[in-house]
Amino acid sequence: MRGNLDNGGKFVPYCDPAVIPTFLGELNETIAWLYEAGEQATLKEYETRMNHFKDIGEKIRSKYRFHDEFPDTKATYDKLILKVEAKLAEAENLKDEDRERIISMTSATEEFFKKFQASVNEANKWDEPHY
Repeated sequence: MRGNLDNGGKFVPYCDPAVIPTFLGELNETIAWLYEAGEQATLKEYETRMNHFKDIGEKIRSKYRFHDEFPDTKATYDKLILKVEAKLAEAENLKDEDRERIISMTSATEEFFKKFQASVNEANKWDEPHY
């Protein structure tokens, strides 16, 4: 975690810049503690310190994963829509009302993705995604 938040690491865009110095300072302090007083600390004290970093770190990692994986998810969806459209064009025995329902559902989903992408693009990457 420390390397990914320090000096332009891959998690930097996904953590509020105001939080990074404090978080890294606490992280460095705890790493030093681990090799000193932490060796004699109770399990409860160790778990308390680790859970603090886990809570913050997992939120940052989750935002990174979201922004890293969303384009692939959207690309997979786009490929699926192309397949659906091709099957619709081939389907001769499909009732018009069923065809229109499928087209309506794919249009609604595409509209959702456009609005969602716009909200993601407008927000800071360190903000919680709006899903």
